[in-house]
Amino acid sequence: MPPQIDSLSNHRIGVGDPMRSIFIRGSGFRGATGVQVGDQWAEFIVDGDEIITVTLPHLIAGTTQWVIVHTPEGTSPCVGDGQLITVDDITDVPPAELRIDEMVPPTIALGRSDTYWLIGAGLSQVTMAGIGSTPCPVESYDDTRLMLHIPDGVDGGVDGATVELQVFAPNKSATLRITCNAPVKEHEEGWPVLTSVSPDRLGVEGGRIVVQGTRLDWVTTVLVGDVECTLESKSEGTLYALVPSLEGHRGETLTVTVIDPSYASPAGSVAITVE
Repeated sequence: MPPQIDSLSNHRIGVGDPMRSIFIRGSGFRGATGVQVGDQWAEFIVDGDEIITVTLPHLIAGTTQWVIVHTPEGTSPCVGDGQLITVDDITDVPPAELRIDEMVPPTIALGRSDTYWLIGAGLSQVTMAGIGSTPCPVESYDDTRLMLHIPDGVDGGVDGATVELQVFAPNKSATLRITCNAPVKEHEEGWPVLTSVSPDRLGVEGGRIVVQGTRLDWVTTVLVGDVECTLESKSEGTLYALVPSLEGHRGETLTVTVIDPSYASPAGSVAITVE
């Protein structure tokens, strides 16, 4: 089978940035013969079938490039944002101080792997993250937000405990204390169950929300009140959706409802107040 790229540790870099290495995650990498970034060849180390460390070549500011892996079995296809890297001119925007302000959702659900967002500053420089001795893959998209993939087994993770999340950039690091929670048990009837929504207050212009619960991996529709949202991504325990304009609902509290092919979540589980 040809190689497949699922994600890059960094989707934005700066010309002249001291960070010159990124990680490629996917499958079929063992025996790789070459890595391209745009039309240039990069130095690389194959760390296993699912990860490659790449030393980036010098790239032109203002461009977005495909990252491509070559093996004797074939070439990774150029599909999806997960394989793109954008080059900025950091002389226009100096690197920000590395800082984590919050994680969304704010707690870890133990016993299952899931995806979270880190919000802060300087996050486009981050290449690695970890909780204790547990490594956590990352995908940085810009200076203010970072996608964090937390595995099901977290070092020191027990119900109610706080653990230290640490992110690393060249010559920098930042930490955040986060709480571990036992996962909510699945509903015996099998319909999706919602436990939280973040943020739980939105302006009339709408915005991005993160919904946590169980049995969310089959969800096809997300509603805030009677307003249908754009479903961006989902897993068993978390989904991300973009809420459109809530004009006409200012001052109201709207129930969040998710629908899969067979069921809808129970009414009144979680709600959003429109300001």
